[in-house]
Amino acid sequence: HTGDAVDAGLQSEFDTFRADTDLLTVPWYSLVGNHDILGIGNLDLRPTPRRSRDDVPYACTPLNRLLREYYLVRPDGNGDDGERRAAATKSPYRFLSPAPLAVRTVCLALDVDNDRFVARPASLDSDDPAQLAWVSTATFARAHCRGELPGGEFTTRDQGECRRHLEAAAGAGYHADSRLNGFDICDHVAAAGDGEPPRCVAPGAAGGSAHDAQVTSGRYPGYYEFRVPDLVLADGPRELWGIALNTAHDDGAFGALSDAQLDWLDERIDAHADALVIVFAHHQIWGIEDAAQRRRLKAALFRHGNVLGYFAGHTHVPLLRVVEEDCDEHGHTADGRRRCGASARRLWEVIAPSTIEFPQLARQVTLFEVPGTDLGYFELLTFEPHLVGGDRGFVDRAIAGAKRDWCAGSAKCHSGEPPAPPQYINYPRLWIRIPPRVAHVVPNANAVPAATTPR
Repeated sequence: HTGDAVDAGLQSEFDTFRADTDLLTVPWYSLVGNHDILGIGNLDLRPTPRRSRDDVPYACTPLNRLLREYYLVRPDGNGDDGERRAAATKSPYRFLSPAPLAVRTVCLALDVDNDRFVARPASLDSDDPAQLAWVSTATFARAHCRGELPGGEFTTRDQGECRRHLEAAAGAGYHADSRLNGFDICDHVAAAGDGEPPRCVAPGAAGGSAHDAQVTSGRYPGYYEFRVPDLVLADGPRELWGIALNTAHDDGAFGALSDAQLDWLDERIDAHADALVIVFAHHQIWGIEDAAQRRRLKAALFRHGNVLGYFAGHTHVPLLRVVEEDCDEHGHTADGRRRCGASARRLWEVIAPSTIEFPQLARQVTLFEVPGTDLGYFELLTFEPHLVGGDRGFVDRAIAGAKRDWCAGSAKCHSGEPPAPPQYINYPRLWIRIPPRVAHVVPNANAVPAATTPR
């Protein structure tokens, strides 16, 4: 799930999402979206030290922070050329620039009757927002542990404690190696006892890492990797790894990646040099606000030649885009060996639609190999809920409500009908190349990103 499990950010919404998703008969993994850790997808939940006159805790967000995402310009779908045009194009929302002069902050009351924000812990050791930069993500990760602790208190929940709750939750669709739908997976695991799941290597021990130390301490960073059952290709089995990034944060709806996470991404892709890799994130690449972070992300995706594609969400509508490696002002790649628009490497960016608002769609992606060649393709199917009989009425009412809510804030509707979402048509085959196997870890400057086989 590419993030935004909830809309307003409430625990009741997440409980419904988790219960329904647990009906799956396959493992499912979760990513952090801005709606998951921010109020209504935009408002900071870290409490302001002061309280209201009625002694109600609240959090305030500077308006200029809320507007930062609107200054991003969406590129077209034609690779780096679209990125360059976007860089020279003014945002259509530039008229909002003076708004912070009139309204400085937007505040949100944190007490919700008979509910709470899923990413806001019930108790905190500190009310200083500067000290709570990791808390919202860690709290959202802990929410995936079936069976909450009394009162949902913010206490470090070790894997053993979470496991006891999970054993009482029959039919949960969690992964055998994870009790938090991915968030508690370490890069390095110690030997497991009989009937016990793998455990992280102890912090400071040989093979341990900074990422694993965060996981074992309960400060879940929200990014991790997981292994998919091996693909059976024409030339034999091949590992497939999913790398899940955390592009959400407390400072706004726009995407961001820390230096530590970008270093980790580069290291993990390199560690799987002979495998195939798919990268997942909530924000699309152009949704990463900082240009330097975008460049580092793209460099990691292209550097090792084994990344099949980049899958994201956030836009709430299905999109496709060809992403091309960065070029200099003369149109050459960083190593000077390829030209943008011609020989530069490219990969597909596939963006999933949303189920929390119109158009209430999902995407099914199947990976295929063409035997006897180095070609493969993604086959995409974009679909909406389909029920029959009396159950169809539930779907019809949900779609009608989603259209009503969408049209209430948009002038683009005609007679109460939103325009068709962009790229609604199913693209049956997105062609890609399967990278060659390597005997050892050697970056291949000429490698072309890649593909796989049905499973």
